[in-house]
Amino acid sequence: MSNFPVDLPTVLLVDDHTLFREGMRLMLSGSALVRARILEAADLAQALALPDAVDLVLLDIGLPGVGGIDGLLSVRQRWPEAAIVMLSAHDRPE
Repeated sequence: MSNFPVDLPTVLLVDDHTLFREGMRLMLSGSALVRARILEAADLAQALALPDAVDLVLLDIGLPGVGGIDGLLSVRQRWPEAAIVMLSAHDRPE
């Protein structure tokens, strides 16, 4: 069981780069505009195994072993009501 208040929305950061996840967590938790419970996962399997309900998923489009669309579909099935934002550190248009 977590120590977070139940009424806070839950944000899930899914990215294989630890420093990127840490930076996003620090940025979100340090903002006066964001009040959320923040969870992290290094890959899609770890994320999907979380027992928590999630309101927002920040999903790396380039997770190893899983294509962006496959990952998106799995996340949508696991948390159908969650908003999903796809992230990428690459500037390729495709």
